[in-house]
Amino acid sequence: MPLPGLDPAPRNGGACGVRKQALGGGHTLRVRPRTGGLAAIRAKLDDEDPYRAWSNFTFTTRSGRQYEVDLLIIGRGGIYLLELKHWSGWITGDHQTWFHNGKAEDNPRILADSKAKHFKQLLIDAGGRDLPFVHAGVVLHQPTTEVRLTDRGRHGVYRIDGQGPDGLAELIGDELAVTPGNPRNVVDHRRSVMLARLIDRAGVRPSVRHRRVGNLELADTPLAEGPGWQDYLAKHPMLDSARRVRFYLVDRTVSDEERGATVRAAKREFVTLENVNHPGIARAIEFYEHDRGPAVVFDHDATEVRLDHFLMQKAGELSVDDRIRLVRTLANTLRHTHSRRLVHRRLSPLSIFVRTLARGRYGARVRDWHTAGRLIPGSPGHGSYAAGTRTLEAMTDQAAHGYIAPETFHNLDADPILADVFGLGSVSFLIFTGNAPAGSSEELQQRLTRERGLDVGVELDGASQAMIDLVRNATAGDVDLRTESAEKFTQELENLIQEIFLREGVAQQVDPLEATPGSTIGTLERPGRFEVVQRLGQGSTALALLVKDPEHGPAVLKVALDEDGARRRLLDESEVLQLAREPRIARGLEGPLLVGGCCWRTPAGGAWRP
Repeated sequence: MPLPGLDPAPRNGGACGVRKQALGGGHTLRVRPRTGGLAAIRAKLDDEDPYRAWSNFTFTTRSGRQYEVDLLIIGRGGIYLLELKHWSGWITGDHQTWFHNGKAEDNPRILADSKAKHFKQLLIDAGGRDLPFVHAGVVLHQPTTEVRLTDRGRHGVYRIDGQGPDGLAELIGDELAVTPGNPRNVVDHRRSVMLARLIDRAGVRPSVRHRRVGNLELADTPLAEGPGWQDYLAKHPMLDSARRVRFYLVDRTVSDEERGATVRAAKREFVTLENVNHPGIARAIEFYEHDRGPAVVFDHDATEVRLDHFLMQKAGELSVDDRIRLVRTLANTLRHTHSRRLVHRRLSPLSIFVRTLARGRYGARVRDWHTAGRLIPGSPGHGSYAAGTRTLEAMTDQAAHGYIAPETFHNLDADPILADVFGLGSVSFLIFTGNAPAGSSEELQQRLTRERGLDVGVELDGASQAMIDLVRNATAGDVDLRTESAEKFTQELENLIQEIFLREGVAQQVDPLEATPGSTIGTLERPGRFEVVQRLGQGSTALALLVKDPEHGPAVLKVALDEDGARRRLLDESEVLQLAREPRIARGLEGPLLVGGCCWRTPAGGAWRP
């Protein structure tokens, strides 16, 4: 008897697999574009052995990952797990990254390949032996799509026979109907029936439209996934706001101790971030115990783009100033977290997301704090910290290895502050040059040995010595020679900015959020009133600048980070300080003021005695 909601089984198959006449039928097809692709494949596929197919189903791995499958077909050469894409417009890219109408995203075959590997393991767990290969593929079935992929980017990408984009292999004629040269790999009638029954036993089930976490409805497919986790987009049925839900996956075969470690990692990320209010850190909202494992709900900004993808999309648009501002934002975020004894330990482009702000600026937020640790107050050095995730390598994406401090792979007690500084330096290398420093930890180690740190000048013509030193010092392979803190990195970055101003002879920026030592900013009435002496740091609502003020002498100018919540909170703070008479509380001297230009677009500021 077929599983509820799955396409009915062929009478001679005895399993939940479907034959041509059932492919795409019933109520399993929920998305209209996919329906068109399935119907077209059904029309082309011969109604004979060994072909069997399943559409729109879900399976769960032993680790708790859930995967949606568009189409699974048993063909002459094995099992084919296929992603159907009804993408229009144009597609370029390679085996790693595609650009769909200019937007960068991972090649969808990467996810399909991951699903295929997990699906084969599912069949093995169900008792399968001598299984054929489970192929992964992507089917582009919008006929007018223009595909300009590299040869490696086209691997495993198909069109429906006789239709679809030009230049792609045909799904059936070039793949499903081809008989393998090795007879051992051929799928005949007997083997096809055996595989169909095995898939039935494996426990695939129809896709469920509405999965929930608390009151939130989850999307069908993951937003992203990594070692030990999956992220889903979620929405409240009565509200418009979107959320990101992260599931921490628990392998069914692990010990209670390992299961407990996963739950602790989830709770640690929630507790770590619940009370952190900083624009550079993704905010955690709620924690749930779910049947799939612990889940943490985060704020979600649909406009955010992963850093490596952002740099690819904007490669020809970003100025040196833009790139330096991104680095400064990340440095300030780490400086803020370190001041609160919080360390990330696995910083890479995969955990950084960029969004567009007002006035042409870009903001960046750091995610993936499940690998975080907390420094022990009063410890004599950087190296003492409370237990975070001890199995860091197991929770680190392979693609991040080329950015991570080498010592952390063989020393669990490596200094976490210096590990974060290294990550900041290696990410800065990517931001400045547009190129990854290395493809693996081994390549990274070789490069560090050769260059005594990452040398921006090797890949960026005209890089200043200050830029080269900034990145090389932060990524020194010898930890004794590495930049000692995010605070020190920020100071060296400000020196780089000063050098650029002096070298190019450009006027200092008047935007107070971008002001550097020597800049002059002021109000509409007195444009050059304040001379910036030092950037003191950035918190959740304001940037603090040490300034020279002809009326008050040395003072601290606090500038709101945005025109909404941060501005209102700074106004509230100003009112409180005007009334405060306690000697231990900083005295408000003046304000709020409008600094930096036109009042409708400039953050509010206020002056305080340091």
